[in-house]
Amino acid sequence: MKLSDIFKMEMYKNFTDKPYLIMIGILAAAWAFVIMADSFFSVSIFGRGIINSMVILTTVFAAIATTVFVFVYPFHLLRVDYRHKVMSLMIASGVPRVGYYFAKIGATVISCLIAAIVILVVPLLNYMVFEVNDFVVFMRMFHQDFFATDSILFLLSSATLFVASVVMLSTAIIMTRGKMTAIFLFMGFFFLTSIVRAIFDVPLLWGSRMWFRDFNTMMIQSIIVSLIQMAVFACIGISVLRKQDL
Repeated sequence: MKLSDIFKMEMYKNFTDKPYLIMIGILAAAWAFVIMADSFFSVSIFGRGIINSMVILTTVFAAIATTVFVFVYPFHLLRVDYRHKVMSLMIASGVPRVGYYFAKIGATVISCLIAAIVILVVPLLNYMVFEVNDFVVFMRMFHQDFFATDSILFLLSSATLFVASVVMLSTAIIMTRGKMTAIFLFMGFFFLTSIVRAIFDVPLLWGSRMWFRDFNTMMIQSIIVSLIQMAVFACIGISVLRKQDL
């Protein structure tokens, strides 16, 4: 089976996962409601009234739910084959393990990206429609404070950091065979990589006269560290997957 076929199969499974698709729709609707209600009723945390309370509760719910979803969704996508015990059937049917690994990572990253776009774009469009003046002011401030290179480097840094986190989570899931203990292993990996990133930060901090770092240098360093992190955990994950008795 070709890598493209494996990838298409994984994307199909992700797009037909109804419970999580419904959850994505609920989160998008919740954020859209918050922005629309705030535009029409000028909600304040110190305000009173039924509408004010509803918007505040919806905001808190949406913020907590989105935070949980950011971690739960990729965790679910990466461990679903272990949980349903279909991994051995896929490998026995001729799916190469390394090809499956990269297809799974790619499908998970793209599915999470699409979910983020759906959740964020609908509220953003509402914000652009109902809060035109605030949106224009924000864009002017952003244009004054950031150059095009800054924005590109920031996006690249965020993207590589996210992919590195997915690869690290995938490695934790493979090592635990899809068990819930993968969460704790991932937390350990995260703590370890955070220490490594802090060690890389020390030379820049001591080398700066004003005790702050150049933004571009910080972003480039983050990209390099994320790429190294990806390579290390991908090698570990593939090595364990190859030797795993499925």
